[in-house]
Amino acid sequence: MMEAKAKKDLTWVHFVIILLLMFGVQYIPPVEPITAYGMKILGVFAGLLWGWSFCGMLWPSIMGIVALAVTGCYDTGDTAIVAAFGNYMVLNCLFLFVLVELLSDCGLVDYICRRLMAMEAIKGRPWLLFSVVLFIPFLLSAVGQVFSAVYLGWKIAYSVLDIAGYERDSRTGRITIIYSMLAIAAGSQVLPFLSSALMICGAFSQMVGEAFNYGKYMIFSVPFALLNLVELVLVVRFFFKMDVEKFAHVDLAKLDVGSEASKMTLRQKVSGIAFLIALAMLLLPNFLPEGNIISNFLTSLGMTGTCMLIVVILVLLKIDGKPVLDYNGVAKKAIYWDMIIFLAVVLCVSTLLTAEETGITAFLNGVMQPLLGLKSGYLFVVLFLAVASLLTQFMNNTVVAIMFLPIVLVASASYGLNSWALVTVLIGAAQFIAYATPAACPNAGMMYSCEYTPYKKSVKYVVPVLLVWFVSLITLGYALACVAFI
Repeated sequence: MMEAKAKKDLTWVHFVIILLLMFGVQYIPPVEPITAYGMKILGVFAGLLWGWSFCGMLWPSIMGIVALAVTGCYDTGDTAIVAAFGNYMVLNCLFLFVLVELLSDCGLVDYICRRLMAMEAIKGRPWLLFSVVLFIPFLLSAVGQVFSAVYLGWKIAYSVLDIAGYERDSRTGRITIIYSMLAIAAGSQVLPFLSSALMICGAFSQMVGEAFNYGKYMIFSVPFALLNLVELVLVVRFFFKMDVEKFAHVDLAKLDVGSEASKMTLRQKVSGIAFLIALAMLLLPNFLPEGNIISNFLTSLGMTGTCMLIVVILVLLKIDGKPVLDYNGVAKKAIYWDMIIFLAVVLCVSTLLTAEETGITAFLNGVMQPLLGLKSGYLFVVLFLAVASLLTQFMNNTVVAIMFLPIVLVASASYGLNSWALVTVLIGAAQFIAYATPAACPNAGMMYSCEYTPYKKSVKYVVPVLLVWFVSLITLGYALACVAFI
């Protein structure tokens, strides 16, 4: 039997296409009201979109910064680099991601998961046990531990299924494994500074020249994420009517969830308290009255200053002669440079795209007139989110959302919509609903590549809950976002 031909490496083909877009589009005669300067920006942006879609985040983003300098979007390469990496949100990542990774590094995340699975209350209650199996990866994802969520979530799901006596590729086994991954999607929207929401909201902040309010976002994200988690359980229980009889007899003592939960260590306590303090310092200015001395101090400190201060304290604090935070050691696991560079170029390009001298916003306004002619602004929101949800099944989630941000500006002005509320639900449409195809997001690819959850046998269990989530997003979600960003 002939061996299947190896898939051709098309990297250099994509590289040539990216070069043609970044450096060639500027020579196409602009369509009014787009200016010649606007064509330069569009060329770089088109090249970035192509690269991000087919070649990953790292080197296309670097090429984007080079192109911004060479095409004359910036005076020099140094100016382009400062514009990209000088943004405070890029610096935030170098410290905030380390604080979050510390929770896993010190063992606090594993400790909490073991304690959850050891609760007496879930014994003999199959649906409560199933809910906890989903809640653990949801919680890990909510605090930015997506890889831990995948690893530990599947580990717990496999262990529960094996002890209960369900085959992993049975109907109950398949649904349990799939929905542990979907719980990760629901949890990923909770903290805006630990997900793609950081890049999307950061890009929109640059467009409108207005700081993003993390507190208001979390007024939306926390209850809505929990609602999505509850919807997972309800769909499985009442729509699929999954058999859970054997879950009632699971011996929790046999679960393979790590070593026996002992007392929390001092390092774990200090790390957990430090993270909660940092979170409180970031959110308090959004709720305290203006002019309050504490609010003024925290606002002056800012997000980057807050994270840097907590990092310094944790580096100086020592337990048994060792610092609570070994910055170099934790940073190696916490900081993903492809994401940092991607964020830098996104923030840089998003500012240029909406600059008045490009004429791009005015052009979009003209193109959108037929859709903007709808009598109902809410109907526009529904169609807008439906298109975003569809595209994100085949394209990079963050890229889709960023593509739609200029349309948010135009639609908000035309219909009098709350722009931040619209951006918030756009993140939902482009992020956690992206599971209908293997290409929708990395987690979807992992889920459908699992031997127990192949695409053809699994997608029928995924689509119904995505439809439920979408209906929630355009009804309760959008209403909640509008209330949060009043």
